[in-house]
Amino acid sequence: MSRLSNNDIVAIGATVGGHGLLLAVIALGLLGMEEKIEKPESLSVELVGEGSPEPVTGDVGAASAAPEIVEESPEESAEPAEETSEVEDTRAAEAAAERANEAAKAKADAARAAASAKAAADAAKRADATAAQKRQAKEAAEKAARLKREQEAADRKAKAAREKAAKEKAAKDKAAKDKAAKDKAAKDKAAKDKAAREFEGIGDKLGGNASATADQARSKASATIGAEVRPAVAANCKLSAGEPSSLQVFVTMTINKNRTLASASVYDVRGTTPQNSSQVEPAKQCVLKSLRSVSPYNLNEADYDVWKNHKVQIKVNLK
Repeated sequence: MSRLSNNDIVAIGATVGGHGLLLAVIALGLLGMEEKIEKPESLSVELVGEGSPEPVTGDVGAASAAPEIVEESPEESAEPAEETSEVEDTRAAEAAAERANEAAKAKADAARAAASAKAAADAAKRADATAAQKRQAKEAAEKAARLKREQEAADRKAKAAREKAAKEKAAKDKAAKDKAAKDKAAKDKAAKDKAAREFEGIGDKLGGNASATADQARSKASATIGAEVRPAVAANCKLSAGEPSSLQVFVTMTINKNRTLASASVYDVRGTTPQNSSQVEPAKQCVLKSLRSVSPYNLNEADYDVWKNHKVQIKVNLK
């Protein structure tokens, strides 16, 4: 191997030194880049798209606080409101009970204070009573008097609450009773109107208001009374014989000129069987009661001489 000359050694040293310098520059560059990567400059962005009517802007890389977690509470379902009258009744009753409890507590407090005041007064009356005992007796008497006044006030409030609750309950009961009476009157009127329409239809078929013959007048009267009493019998005569059957109840009637029932009596009952025999008497009484309940009847006054003494046949169905 040939020996290196001085020039070759210098050239090699320069080459190695140059590479070392280059590596140092590259290392310094990488360190600078690492710092820039750790702390980049903020970049402004703008997002515009479907569902975003306004631009959404922000800085990428900027530190932001942790998002706040918001838990949505479930929507409360709307419950049907109670009837106003029931709510008011409940509130009135609750208020009365609360006032009663307050009055009872005030009474107990007043009783205890009165007992304490008496004991303190007895102690103060002794010959060897101290000034402190006399002062305590005075304070106890004042406290007892104050609690007595509070008890009286609580009693007045409790009485007023009871009266209010009773008044509201009475008003509600009256309203319910009036409504029931009104509904019954409307139902009775509807039955009467229906009977009147049926009567008018029969009258048209028979030729106007005045009957041509007594037979026609009797037929009209029977049809009218039957139409009017039929709903009452159906509502009132709910009788049971253990098996389906029917009774034909024959009634003789005396009717006043103002078309009200003067008297009625059953003169015959047909359709009796061993099974329904026990229901004969209840059926008779129910038919008579029903005839009285629908009086006066929608009868033609021009036919009074015909229907003033009248007979009808009423059918009563048994279950």
